[in-house]
Amino acid sequence: MSHKAQLLAAMFPHLFLPEPTQARQHDEFRFKKITRYRIDGADVASAYYIGDASPQRKAVYYRLLESLKAAETITTEDVVSQWLYVSSGVSAPCASYILKLIALLDQERHEDIFPNLNLVLTTDTASADHPQTLMDSLHYLCRIHFSAEVYIMLSQDFKIMGIYEMNPAASTEHAFNVPKPFAPYATLFHSKNTTALLTVHYQSNGDVFLLAQEHYSAQKKYTVIASRRNRQWHCYDMDLLETLFRARFNNNQIGKSLLKIALELSYERHGGLIIYDQFRRLSHQQVLNPQSSDIHSSRDPFLKNFSTLIRSTPKKALSIAPGSMQILKNLMTLDGCVIFDDEGLQSVGSILSLQTHHTDPAVEEALQSAFSSILGGRNAASLYASALGGIALKISQNGTITFDTHYYKQTVTLKFL
Repeated sequence: MSHKAQLLAAMFPHLFLPEPTQARQHDEFRFKKITRYRIDGADVASAYYIGDASPQRKAVYYRLLESLKAAETITTEDVVSQWLYVSSGVSAPCASYILKLIALLDQERHEDIFPNLNLVLTTDTASADHPQTLMDSLHYLCRIHFSAEVYIMLSQDFKIMGIYEMNPAASTEHAFNVPKPFAPYATLFHSKNTTALLTVHYQSNGDVFLLAQEHYSAQKKYTVIASRRNRQWHCYDMDLLETLFRARFNNNQIGKSLLKIALELSYERHGGLIIYDQFRRLSHQQVLNPQSSDIHSSRDPFLKNFSTLIRSTPKKALSIAPGSMQILKNLMTLDGCVIFDDEGLQSVGSILSLQTHHTDPAVEEALQSAFSSILGGRNAASLYASALGGIALKISQNGTITFDTHYYKQTVTLKFL
């Protein structure tokens, strides 16, 4: 795989998956609605869209890939700038200017005093009453203690049109994939009184979140389109990411809800691990503390009540009890992991006994491969569950979301955010 393909695969981990090996006929049938994108001819990073790709979405990706193929060399900033241009509706010069601005904020940032800085870029044109550009005021803005509720409204040419305070209580949740601190901006974007294009959230630790409306989606949801965490850029098609979660968990509500929980925990930098044991291979023998984690055999009434969080309906469709998202989110932060299957929630705070021996030679090979290097507790448990055919969703304390899933007889690890 070329440098360009590797860079794209790293920045769009949910979109670019490895070439399938040993694909069987029914596997191809299962993925018959996948749209593939290729770069560098035979040198391929395969991009998969699970579902019917709209003409608008196809056009976005072809524009992205064609622009990058035309360049002899590309950098991370090139990909981010081009993605902002093709996915959010901002102009190409504006996208480049945003990255230049972030670089200047990096230079101005002082860990002890620099707060959150929230910029809202609009389609409006500044009048003569707003001559000051953001660059002119940058030195002072970096020393003013703003909160997450304060935002600076900018014109298309980055002139400051005003500094406003947002009322979080007035916000409503328009999009499932926006962490709670960004909910007020979702309301702002959906208001008929604004023509906002893009918001830039620069945080005191250097993290950056870029949010906009998806212009290639029929619903035009307000969502995260790019982020920089731990100095690593990632780009997102959240609609695709939601589709991937729903497809892998075989359930619309579960996939959608777990993605939202993962985004919340990532933003708050809380670690957590949840495992979908779809083939029910994580028996009591693999759990070191079954008596204190099994919600069905426990005599603790408090623990037994957790069975209602993820439950199976009479039609065998999993669902999450209304109003239980926050409880499930808190359970994911406990030591150990949360395990559920098609029957519902099975255990919380489970500590897995990691073993490399298995009666199935293929599973044993996968287990030995997973533990070929030294791993942390959550990492090891996540890979162990995926080697047994489960799906593991892990959130690290540094904010990284890791999605381990079985794909064409191989364990694929997708890291994002």
